[in-house]
Amino acid sequence: MTFDNSGGGSWSKYINIPITTTPSEYAQYKVVIDSNNVTVYSAEGTQKTQGNSGIASDFWNNVKSDGSDIRVFNQNNEQRYFWIEEFDYSNNRAVIWVKVEAGDTELNIAYGNPNATMSQYNKGNNVFEIFDDFESDHIEHYIYKEAIDWGNLDLYDGATFTPDGQYIFGASGYGGSATIWKYDTTNQSEVISKTYTTDADADDINGLYYYNGSLYACFGTSDKSTGIKIWKIDPDTLEVIDKIDLTANAPAEHYMGKGLVRYNDKWLLLTHAAEYGNTYIQEYDDNWNLIAQHELPFMGGEDMDIKDGKLYINAVRLGSWSPPEHLAIVDADTYEVLHIQILHDPEENNGIWGGIACHPTKDEIWTSADHNHSGYVYTKDLYPSKWENTQYGDWHISNQAYSGSYCFEEIITNPGNAFARHTKQITISDFIFEAYINIYEGAGSSGVFLFSTWDEAGNVDGYTFRYRPSNGDVLFDKWTDGSYEN
Repeated sequence: MTFDNSGGGSWSKYINIPITTTPSEYAQYKVVIDSNNVTVYSAEGTQKTQGNSGIASDFWNNVKSDGSDIRVFNQNNEQRYFWIEEFDYSNNRAVIWVKVEAGDTELNIAYGNPNATMSQYNKGNNVFEIFDDFESDHIEHYIYKEAIDWGNLDLYDGATFTPDGQYIFGASGYGGSATIWKYDTTNQSEVISKTYTTDADADDINGLYYYNGSLYACFGTSDKSTGIKIWKIDPDTLEVIDKIDLTANAPAEHYMGKGLVRYNDKWLLLTHAAEYGNTYIQEYDDNWNLIAQHELPFMGGEDMDIKDGKLYINAVRLGSWSPPEHLAIVDADTYEVLHIQILHDPEENNGIWGGIACHPTKDEIWTSADHNHSGYVYTKDLYPSKWENTQYGDWHISNQAYSGSYCFEEIITNPGNAFARHTKQITISDFIFEAYINIYEGAGSSGVFLFSTWDEAGNVDGYTFRYRPSNGDVLFDKWTDGSYEN
């Protein structure tokens, strides 16, 4: 048997669980595998069946120590979505949630492929209608951390890390010339740089991606004509090894190459047209044959990276080409938009426009807004997950302070029913607000809103606040136990 992310290996071991009541739509089951038994429960917690100790023993003797070779499939060898809630190899305990589809008569769990890596079907949000794995008490949201100024390094038009995070590559240029830098992140020093004369039909460098010992640069056009080219580059010498022209596969006229990543044995290319038309992700095989393309519900996008099965697309526009620019996080399997937010430029108070690179070992995004700095670093914010259900107009204070400031958030509705979280910082002293903050243009709000603060455990600490819009500024007042304080 062969499934996704096999690593060239195959599966010969599996647990077979017959489904006595075939679902007419879909159903979820919880499978618990310990040292002695394989026990299946319904989603409501009712035990459905239990296997003997021999099955459990064989599982623990052959499964990989991290569970990355686990696959779930039906009677027709069709893979099914699952979520590993718990996997304790040392103590022989696994809890696996499975979603079976209409007509499935078997639930099978494969294991025992030492070459396999984690399955793309291991996705809790495809198993449950509402899902939070609670591995962290935070939602995916990024706030400004710091600016970096590393010599000549510029991340404005493209950025990518090596897999160990040791090196970062940056790119900038258009209209006939482009430069790529390679920097050592440990000592923040330049390793090598090179300036290129670009091709006339694809002269605008837009994205970088490091894969399997090579650097790939994505090119479009500076005059808004049609053009998509990929350069394969030696990461040590920065010499060009090959050029791949994909212009003939452009979705329509004026579409340009904007970003490139590798995922699930395919190349994913970001492309859009300047100032009109939606954005597309195109899928290519190893020979650069177009496999499929998927339209996304926004415009723009200046670069793209991938981490943990999610695409991070920078500088997208919602509803029109007008600012602000947003960060979009997209499921790399389904192309569903998971999250949209503004990465605020700390100096200009607008959206970030630039290359983007996800740090391979930290919860950080590296990007750029201009040529004044090498780039900006944004880190995953520490919001309690209960805020996921926040309603329009609610403001919250983060329990994480940095540089003497706290971060605030407002949930707003954007065109196309997308949502974004606009974050602000102001200085706080003894819970008395000492400054005004400006509502970002387009946030649209008036009247009085209430919100609460949370302690580090995520509990409401009893303080509520209100704000009053005044000429675009926001005045914060303090309320304690219902009593007003200046």
